[in-house]
Amino acid sequence: AVANAFIASLPGPHPMTSGTWDDSKAPGLAAQVKDWCDGDGWTLVLAGDVAGGKTHLARAAAHYLIGLGRTVAYRSCLKLTRVFSTAAGFGDDSYDARQECAALLVPDVVVLDDLGAQRETDKETFAEGLQLFLDDRMRRNRLIVTTNISAARLCERPDIGPRIVSRIMEAATIIPMRGKDQRRAP
Repeated sequence: AVANAFIASLPGPHPMTSGTWDDSKAPGLAAQVKDWCDGDGWTLVLAGDVAGGKTHLARAAAHYLIGLGRTVAYRSCLKLTRVFSTAAGFGDDSYDARQECAALLVPDVVVLDDLGAQRETDKETFAEGLQLFLDDRMRRNRLIVTTNISAARLCERPDIGPRIVSRIMEAATIIPMRGKDQRRAP
């Protein structure tokens, strides 16, 4: 229950197949995500266009998993940049970033939203922090990642690179999300 406090800031609930997720705009996506939630896959990657519904569907999955009794933490990669920088001794020290890093190892599932949205200027700290995070969670807990950047481009980025992409993509269920900007769709 404590770990689910991480997700308390999310608007919700977001049912997987009804309510605010309109499956008619992208038929079958909610069912694919629900199948992953009900299964035992380690990583789910929602990849595609900007405003294609990736974050919304990741939040729906988080709420669904909580309903199944799982604990879930949600973090944007922009926020993780701050967490990792502070934990490494850089930036704002107004909160205990090390405690927050440790707390991300506890939940059954962690949602990393918008991989690639963080600034590339924080490359060493972000790459090292994400690498350590992934290494600690490997094969113990599940991961949901959203991104609008292709795996090839993520590999080229100095703040992510091929090692991190390989760890995320290993045995991942990848759901491409293409289509219209959902924020502008009527």
